[in-house]
Amino acid sequence: MTDLSVYVRQNVDINIGSWWHVPKKIKEAIWGLVENAYVINVDHKKKILSLGTIRFKDFKSKLTREYVLPLIDGPPERSDEFLEKNRKNVENPKKLKQNHRLGRKGYARMVDDFSNDDKGRISGDNVYGRATAWKLARKDKKGT
Repeated sequence: MTDLSVYVRQNVDINIGSWWHVPKKIKEAIWGLVENAYVINVDHKKKILSLGTIRFKDFKSKLTREYVLPLIDGPPERSDEFLEKNRKNVENPKKLKQNHRLGRKGYARMVDDFSNDDKGRISGDNVYGRATAWKLARKDKKGT
């Protein structure tokens, strides 16, 4: 019953210490999912939910083994390739003569915001030219 593992992972909060602390409501919901997925006798409910105990313990153990324990001694060493890419990415913004001021918005959403304006439209179309979009991206909130 591999689906039981999925039901447990999807419905039980990983911050819960053990299966015994899982609220009955959640256990009943998991049982309901099992009943809907399989033709199963209600007499097997206790056995199925005890398997949920094992699945929950295994999942928490895997999380600890793969994500917690490797970081106890500190983050892993970074490769020379990673450090070189990082150095280049730090240097690239310093080369810009004029920074854009769009934040997370991006060019497409900026153009949509200004599409109601007549400024920057090319021959009355709703399309901004690249140069106009570049200029708009470098204006501050005051428009300077």
